[in-house]
Amino acid sequence: MLDLHLLDLTFSDMTYGKLETHWDFRRFLYVGGAGTNVRIVDERIEAGLLGLPIEGRIELVRQIHEVFANFLGRGGRRGTAATFIEKLKFFFEWADKTGAVLNMESVASCYLDWTDSLLQRVRTGNGLSEHSAYSYGSVVGWLLDRLLGRSKPIVKTTRLRPSKPGARAVSAKADKQNLEETFAFGHFLLDISDGLSPDAIWGPLPVRIPLRNGTVLEEWSGLKAPQTRKVLNQKFL
Repeated sequence: MLDLHLLDLTFSDMTYGKLETHWDFRRFLYVGGAGTNVRIVDERIEAGLLGLPIEGRIELVRQIHEVFANFLGRGGRRGTAATFIEKLKFFFEWADKTGAVLNMESVASCYLDWTDSLLQRVRTGNGLSEHSAYSYGSVVGWLLDRLLGRSKPIVKTTRLRPSKPGARAVSAKADKQNLEETFAFGHFLLDISDGLSPDAIWGPLPVRIPLRNGTVLEEWSGLKAPQTRKVLNQKFL
C-alpha cells in the first residue's frame, strides 16, 4: 500500500487563520472520516479510531484533491470550494453507511446509486427537498465530470431534475421546509452571534468569527479607513 506519509492531501498554499482548521482530504480515506467533525478527525485518525485507510480509495481521493487544487489554482473562489467539499462529504458519508466500494472504476456507478438514494429521500419526505437533492447531485457531478474527463454532465444521466419555480413537492412531507438546511443556517447565525462580541465589533479589522465546521469567517468593512464600522454593522447587526 502507498505510504500515506508521502501522499499530500492538504492545501498547503492556502492561508489559514489562527482558529481555522486546515483542509485535509485524508479523512475521505477512512470509513467514518467524512462524517467526523473536522476539528477532531485528525486526532481520531492518528489514534487509530477510524481503522486503516481504504487502499482502493487512495487514487480516487488523490485525484479529487487534484481537481480542487487546480480549481483554486486557477482563481476559483475558496468559499465555492468549501461548499463543494461539504456536498462531497455527503457522498462519502453515504458510501460509508451503505458499504459502497468507492474507487476510480466504481465511482460513476456509485454516484448513480447515491443520486437514486437522494431521490428516494425526496419522495418519502425524509428531510430533503427536490431542490437540495439536485444541488447535491449537480455539485458532485461537476467534480466527477472533471475527474473522469466527461463531455456530457453526469448529472444528466441521473433521475434528478432541477425543481421548477413554484412547483409543488413530490409528497406532502417533502413540501415542508428542509429541516437539515434550516438547522445548518441556524447554526451559522448562532456562530455569528456568539462571535460578535463588543470587542470584535469595535476592535481592529478584520473581524474573525470561528464557525463550527472548522472554518473562520473573516470580514473587512470594504473601506480604507480601519476605524469605519458602518458597513460591517449594517451587515451583521
